[in-house]
Amino acid sequence: MASKKRKKPKGLEHPANKASEQIFSAGPKDKSTKRSLDAIPARDWRFLAAAVAIVVVAFLLRIYRIGEQELWVDEAGSFYLMTTPNWLRSLLNDNTPPLYYLLLRAWVRAGGYSEAALRLLSAGLGTLFVAALIWVGREFFNIRTGLWSGWFGAIAPIHIYYSQEARAYTLLLLALLLTYVSCWRALKSNALMSWILVVTSALLALYSHYFAIFGLTPAALLFVIWPEKQQVKRFWLRAGGAGVLTGLLFLPWLLLGFVFMPHSLAGILWIQDAWQRTPPLLAIPKSLELFGLGSQAGLLPIAMKQFNYLDFPASLRHLGLVVIFLLGIWVAIPWGEKQLGLPWLARRKAWLWTLLFFPLATLWLVSFYRPLYVAGRYDLVAFPAFIILLGFALAKIQTIKEIGPLLACLVALILFIPIGTKLYLYYQVPPLPDAQPTAKLIDANVKNGDVVVFTRLRGLPVLYYLHRLGYQWKEGSCENRATGRRFACRAFPREAEEDPRFYDPDRVLNSSEEARKDVQDFMTTLGPARAFWVAFHSSNFSMGRLEVPTPDSLLVEELERLGFYPTSMSTDEVTDIYRFARW
Repeated sequence: MASKKRKKPKGLEHPANKASEQIFSAGPKDKSTKRSLDAIPARDWRFLAAAVAIVVVAFLLRIYRIGEQELWVDEAGSFYLMTTPNWLRSLLNDNTPPLYYLLLRAWVRAGGYSEAALRLLSAGLGTLFVAALIWVGREFFNIRTGLWSGWFGAIAPIHIYYSQEARAYTLLLLALLLTYVSCWRALKSNALMSWILVVTSALLALYSHYFAIFGLTPAALLFVIWPEKQQVKRFWLRAGGAGVLTGLLFLPWLLLGFVFMPHSLAGILWIQDAWQRTPPLLAIPKSLELFGLGSQAGLLPIAMKQFNYLDFPASLRHLGLVVIFLLGIWVAIPWGEKQLGLPWLARRKAWLWTLLFFPLATLWLVSFYRPLYVAGRYDLVAFPAFIILLGFALAKIQTIKEIGPLLACLVALILFIPIGTKLYLYYQVPPLPDAQPTAKLIDANVKNGDVVVFTRLRGLPVLYYLHRLGYQWKEGSCENRATGRRFACRAFPREAEEDPRFYDPDRVLNSSEEARKDVQDFMTTLGPARAFWVAFHSSNFSMGRLEVPTPDSLLVEELERLGFYPTSMSTDEVTDIYRFARW
């Protein structure tokens, strides 16, 4: 008796395993070649040319003027971890897992410590993210979705911004995207290597940022919506094993970093402030706007370098928001989806909608108990799904008979007008010098035996630029052996000297005597007839009277009590720095 051939589940058949499609055409099928409307082989030169062009554009946009802006506090914190002798302890004490810092530590040995060199790792990871978008869009839907997703990922202002910042966010987004596609391929094949890739990519995400858990959790929905239920039951052991193994391999770091190493909450108090300054009903809409158009002056309560100084025309902003909203509606409705020829398309879309809104909604709800939602920062875990849905919207438009290709290009062009304008204005923001001229002023004017005191987080970026001038900061002193310069570099309150990335004023706020102890300790490092130099976070000097916020005012009071009075040393480029000397 002849055995029946086992049919391959239709839901697992990938469009790319059929024949190819015309990339930029939605016309009738070519009967001579029997090409499918929604598939194209990866070897097709047109697809490769388009993909390579998109990736090249992404890379160029990410390296353009990458070193123009100064390092800001968070980036200077990344530099601090590269150079401090106690870097391992600092890693354990940080509020971010260690993977990015370890990669950056290896990277700077070859690339150096310039602004561009420190940021180039993020630019490279951001470019890989765009390449991965093309692949993932092709896997989830079709070639058109991959190319459109890659294009909008390449020009997304918010992703370009973080690709030009020496922080872990581009690594996080790349790892999340790889986890999603690894889960997809593992469910299709149930191959052991596929599940190993799931574990590896999930660990990359978790070791990049703790908030990766908000992006990884909704990935489990794919197991629920997968159409081949019997197949899911057959490999539940491998799927469960992958999840358990991921947790076990991440658990040691959680124990080491949080159980055995207490963490100060001082470094995350700014999150509470950002949440309080964000209207709750506007939090998620702001995130969606950021994903599509990027930020601008007045939109967010957090520092975002160029965006904070970018005045964007309201008319272009409204145009971009309307187009994005209409594209979202177009994705949500099922009209015209039969032409795509994709099985269980509604479930695919539901999964992506979940990847987009589950992290945002969870962060939003939790923030009413403990603030976690920061638009433009931690909401980025939902960014990959947003871009893929945007790419799918254009791919779906392209299938409309006769006018589809032209209409898709027209819509993309209309959306490019506000995005392109935003990028032009973004790149036109001039350098905003502060820390570098401050370091040069200190180098030129501070004498051996003087004491330089940094308040709040002012010291981090200045110490970076002092390092660029040849100084080493160690045990409370800045020393340049090449020039024979040495003076004290201290922090107020003194807790910041243990790790200048964290600012905790509680001790000196609770007792003025504690501020006196700090100043007395500073006095022990002051040379005879020498002066104090204090770089404040903010100040106002008028009629010989210095006004600074608490607790910096406690420092001023103690210095004046000891007979040290301020003289402003501010210039056109340097602000809020004073020389305290005895009269």
